[in-house]
Amino acid sequence: MRQISSIFVIVLLLLLVGCGQDSSDKTGSTAIIVIINSNEYNGTSDELNSNYKTDEKIGTISLKTEPNVMPKEKQSNFYEVGSEIFSVEGTDDYIIVKDKKNKEHLLKKVTNEG
Repeated sequence: MRQISSIFVIVLLLLLVGCGQDSSDKTGSTAIIVIINSNEYNGTSDELNSNYKTDEKIGTISLKTEPNVMPKEKQSNFYEVGSEIFSVEGTDDYIIVKDKKNKEHLLKKVTNEG
């Protein structure tokens, strides 16, 4: 009987330890990323104001990836499928994404400059 009690306690402890661990992915990206025309654009603290006007529609988000998966062409790890992507008048350093709630978001091109 003592042996059964010991096995029960060990199983119970294993269950408690297993349930107490956070299994969420800690390596997920916190950056907002959109890939369009082979360029990566990230969310920015730059304010969307009258200096940034939507120009032509250049695409639509075709797939929302998991946070820990790098998006590919016309994909995002943040915006929902169907969100529209627009060029910004007078610059290719930014894009504007219009989400499914019609809210516009400014994203900045990632450059490899050091």
